[in-house]
Amino acid sequence: MKKLGWVGIVLLVGCGGGSSSVSIQNFPQKYAETLCAKNFQCCGASELTGKTQSQCVTDNQSVISFLIAEINASQAQGRVSYDPNMSGTCIDSLKAMTCDQFKQGVGGNMAACMAFIMPKVAMGGACTQPYECTTGNCEGADTSVDPPVDGMCAVAPTLAAIGTSCATSSCVDGAYCDATSTCVARKGAGEACTSDTECINTCDTTSGTCNCYSGCHVGAPTTPATTALSALLLGAGFVVSRARRRRR
Repeated sequence: MKKLGWVGIVLLVGCGGGSSSVSIQNFPQKYAETLCAKNFQCCGASELTGKTQSQCVTDNQSVISFLIAEINASQAQGRVSYDPNMSGTCIDSLKAMTCDQFKQGVGGNMAACMAFIMPKVAMGGACTQPYECTTGNCEGADTSVDPPVDGMCAVAPTLAAIGTSCATSSCVDGAYCDATSTCVARKGAGEACTSDTECINTCDTTSGTCNCYSGCHVGAPTTPATTALSALLLGAGFVVSRARRRRR
């Protein structure tokens, strides 16, 4: 794997050098503010019911800060490096998304956001997080104990493509395993759904459609993520989507 590349989705907007650099300390606030501004610019009133932009910023900033703490710990061990210029690109590209692009999920912004963390551990080296590994796969680590127990960087798993069977393997990023054990592309805002696993963001079971709203709801149920995080990461999920690939 080159750079972090966890999501593997082509950037919907340009992925050149950022117009500004963002320090790792400032990233949670900057990203949260940009993501929440997009939510309240692009999503419909029904999708924003019960939400405020300020709470959106607070929730996302809080959860991303946990992630940054993990990245700082990895940096301290020499297992990753952080690029503030590419961090700026990540935020710039999110700002540049049209609402039509945003409604199809911030996954299109992930290529830029993945590029600001560079893994340094080769296959066979010690790791506690997948993003530390050049293969994107850390096996055997236990971060539930203090101090964490190292695992080992292993070969990247083979993933099932859209339209192929997921009976024995996980689907590629941007897809889920349906009731027929076939990988199907996740759905964007407004498309019919019955559960969150079908949607890029979440499924509104009242209307039976996928939501535009992207971001963290602190304390809500979670999809598989890094072992350190226990909040629902959607918009902020740029660093967790490949942390633990499990069949949906």
